[in-house]
Amino acid sequence: MRLANIFLTLFMLFFFCGSIICEEREDYLKPHPGMQETKIGDARVVTPQGAKIYKIGDLQVLEGAGEYTARRLLAMEERLDKIENENLNLRKELDALKEEISNMKKGQVLVK
Repeated sequence: MRLANIFLTLFMLFFFCGSIICEEREDYLKPHPGMQETKIGDARVVTPQGAKIYKIGDLQVLEGAGEYTARRLLAMEERLDKIENENLNLRKELDALKEEISNMKKGQVLVK
């Protein structure tokens, strides 16, 4: 009986100390970088930032990893194409300015 009381006391001490340690650490509840906490119905779910939630009837469905990845990659490709076009236009302007500067150095000033 005495041995059972010792084990019970040790178990309770271990259980309560563990719960106190876990209660003090709240950083494990915070989402990681690039993630966000989203409320779906009554549940809180950690999702990637920008993930879409669809409502089908009364059911709320989080988009799948493949759909999320494909959508994000398409958006990144569009942004990359836009940046490349802007870069090409800037290079053309830079070449025109270089040519104008070289003409100015030669003394051939062009008036537009």
